[in-house]
Amino acid sequence: DVIKIDCRYTREARRSAKGAEVLRHLLALCRELAPCVVLEGLEEDDAFARLPTGDVYLQGN
Repeated sequence: DVIKIDCRYTREARRSAKGAEVLRHLLALCRELAPCVVLEGLEEDDAFARLPTGDVYLQGN
């Protein structure tokens, strides 16, 4: 099974601390439900440096 997290969550995580916290919790939940989690919407090499990705696959637009 694969869960893809929409790019809107990635954008909001870049914009605010609350958005980053929402994404952090969403990632934790998804990791419990599926062996593969894909985080969409990464457009720059350093864009994910501030995001709590861990063992999540990353996908650009």
